[in-house]
Amino acid sequence: MFCLKPSKHPLEEKVLQLESQMKELQARIQVLENNDPVKQPLPIETKVKEKKVVTTSPSSATHQNKDVDSVDWEKFLFQIWLPRVFIFVFIIGVLWGFKAASDYGLMNETVKVTLGFIISSLLLLIGQQQMENNREKLGYVLLGGAVPLLMLTTFAMHVLYSMVGPSLAFMLNVSWIAVGLWLTKKHRSEVLGFISMVGGVLVPFLIESETPNMYVFLGYETLLYVLFLFLSAKFQFKVIYYASTILLNLALFVFYVSSYVFVEGKFTTEYYVAFPILIQHGCLLYFYIKEKKQIDQHASMVFASLLVTSAWVYSTFSEHWISLFFAMVAVMYVLLLIKYEQDVKKRPIFLTSVIIALTFLILHAVNEDLQMSFLLIEGLAAYYVSLKYGNDLSKGIAILIYVFTGLVLMATEVITTPLSNETVNWLIFLTTFVLGMSMTYQLHASVRERTLKYGSVLLTILVLIFSTELTMAVVEGWSDNKQRLAVNVVWIGLAVVTIAIGLKRTFNHAKYIGVSLLILTLLKMVLYDMPYIPLAIRAGLFIALGFVGLVVSRTFYKKK
Repeated sequence: MFCLKPSKHPLEEKVLQLESQMKELQARIQVLENNDPVKQPLPIETKVKEKKVVTTSPSSATHQNKDVDSVDWEKFLFQIWLPRVFIFVFIIGVLWGFKAASDYGLMNETVKVTLGFIISSLLLLIGQQQMENNREKLGYVLLGGAVPLLMLTTFAMHVLYSMVGPSLAFMLNVSWIAVGLWLTKKHRSEVLGFISMVGGVLVPFLIESETPNMYVFLGYETLLYVLFLFLSAKFQFKVIYYASTILLNLALFVFYVSSYVFVEGKFTTEYYVAFPILIQHGCLLYFYIKEKKQIDQHASMVFASLLVTSAWVYSTFSEHWISLFFAMVAVMYVLLLIKYEQDVKKRPIFLTSVIIALTFLILHAVNEDLQMSFLLIEGLAAYYVSLKYGNDLSKGIAILIYVFTGLVLMATEVITTPLSNETVNWLIFLTTFVLGMSMTYQLHASVRERTLKYGSVLLTILVLIFSTELTMAVVEGWSDNKQRLAVNVVWIGLAVVTIAIGLKRTFNHAKYIGVSLLILTLLKMVLYDMPYIPLAIRAGLFIALGFVGLVVSRTFYKKK
């Protein structure tokens, strides 16, 4: 028996139809509220896809580019730059007004100083009010103008009018810098921080004292730098980060030069002048190790700081302390390199610093006769480590050290006796060059062909120069004819050995280089030696050279 399904009541069907229409109407209202065309509601996935298409359409992209490129010139000119320009105009006007009032006898020194402090206080008060009323641009300018005006007023009170002594003037200026630091931290304004920093660096130069305390100056500049460095690191102030480092070096340089000039031509600023720079390098290294952001920024500063610190050490430290300093720096960076061996971002700068420290140590501590050899070995070792662990910077510095040392060796290290330091340096030069080619061949698969091709040519030139100088040193007491004969025989021998290596190793470049040596020897004999060599020796040389050439030509025939 079949069971029939009961049919729905017409009223029930009508209710269901109304509910469906109501849902559709609500969907249409929602679409209209979103300012979209009237359409059926879409699934979530479809809406997302359609949104993506709309945002990537050319018209939409053009509209976005217009929004990005458009500049609110009214805000840029009138809210940002206009206050900055006219705050300086205002300060200059105040100074000129004081000068004019003084010239006409309208106010005395006490009144001018008092008005200077009152105007500065008003700038601070009004600037703070502007900040509270969300007019930050104007507030920054007013607050920034108050700090230098306070310092100028203190300078006039101390230097121009002699109303206070150097100690009180210094304390007041330090107080104004503290106010600038507090405002910078409160409002997180790099502009305020920069103004306070520049003023702080200039404070010691605004104090006039018959017996200046050198230690107070160095301690103050160092403490000021550390404060602004930590401030820049906390709030990511790049301008203050770089400028504080530069300004410390400039302040110390001015102090160093002025001390030298004004004390009868003698350096009165000894090694302790470099202490602030040592502390600076330590702080930069600390942030480089600690920070995980802006690694490239910290790395470049550590690298530049090491070079600048080395220059300061060379200028101020004694001979013994210079060697000790570079030895300690090398050890420190080697330990850091070992500790951060797996850190691919921080490891290269430690390796580069090790290379630089060792180079300076060799240049200063090693005997001049052995410097060339040590630098060549160091350059090769640095090149090998850079190939495995370093970056382009460390590899470039290693190559630069090696190439520069090699060029200096070829220009200055002339072999006069067979057993000499020059001979040892040349042998180390050739050995390290071969090892460098081998390293490049094994660790740089992409440049193997070029390494063999160009490296073999350079090696041949170096061996030719070395063998010629060594031969001339050996036959120094011989006659001119015999000396020329000896050099030609050596050249022919080098050509034969090179061709033999090429044949045995199936290395075509070596064979071509050997043939080139034979041709070069022939040209030398014809163009340079022929007028000075007797006929019998000339005949023997040409017979030997022709025989070798024929034998070499025969070796190029291969059985298939």
